[in-house]
Amino acid sequence: FLTLETLNPELREPLERREALAVRLNTLRQARIQPGSGAIEQTELQLAQAEERIRQVMHPSDYAEYSLLRDANTELYHLREYAGGISHVLPLSHDEERAVLFAKLTYKQQYEQALRNSALERSELPVWQRLHAYERVAHVARASRSYFLQQARQSLHDEEQFALLSNYEHTELDRELTQLHLAAMRR
Repeated sequence: FLTLETLNPELREPLERREALAVRLNTLRQARIQPGSGAIEQTELQLAQAEERIRQVMHPSDYAEYSLLRDANTELYHLREYAGGISHVLPLSHDEERAVLFAKLTYKQQYEQALRNSALERSELPVWQRLHAYERVAHVARASRSYFLQQARQSLHDEEQFALLSNYEHTELDRELTQLHLAAMRR
């Protein structure tokens, strides 16, 4: 993958700005700065402007790839954890890692969209409505995992690599859905 040092300066500046703004926005949200105070909204606007500048500078195919990778820290961590765990027996090639990562990111978008649309995070909803929303989100998450694994299977050259990936993904999704279910019941 690219590093900021290898990019042309016209692209490096908006990428660095976008990263600083994303960190600031995350910090504001974690500090529970109230929406409407202007700080979050202003940072979101600046982040959107930085994204637009990046889109203008990048070739469309590069921007599509960048869009998948820009917030992929969690998926990269999980991929490295999985790949590291099997590296002594069945190491993944760079191409296999890349294909698995892009498949994961593609199907992750479906799950995240379902989560955003679900109203699951709205604490004013009664528990029964949040649990219903959870069931819809869990269904999409399981379907997305299934589609991801089908695509990943085509990229992996060893059946045991796929079996280990499948086990890893099932464990991770079960853990995530358990946390989501508990959160839906608590709010």
